[in-house]
Amino acid sequence: MHRWIERPYLFVFPAIGAGAAVVLAASILRRRDEWPFYMVALTFASAFGTLAISFWPYMIPGAITIDEAAAPHSSLAFMFWGAGLFIFPLMLLYTLISYRVFRGKVGTTGGHY
Repeated sequence: MHRWIERPYLFVFPAIGAGAAVVLAASILRRRDEWPFYMVALTFASAFGTLAISFWPYMIPGAITIDEAAAPHSSLAFMFWGAGLFIFPLMLLYTLISYRVFRGKVGTTGGHY
């Protein structure tokens, strides 16, 4: 608790979550269908951010810090160059091609949403 009191800027994440919950409730009451999904996602992200910032800098509270838990630099560099700059763009390209190939194949019918 002293971490939160010492650094009041940490209350940004809970404030974002509370604001998203208010907008969520208002959009449900007003039957606005475009906002609830985004507000629930924002609430979840702010809750996760609150949890992560509460444990900072520990991965296991009181035992292992992020620096102690990190992989060696050579492994991180390999993952960056191998997966980050080669595999990830290939996955994106494959996804774009598959969306392009299968676009327009499924249509809505009268009884479905």
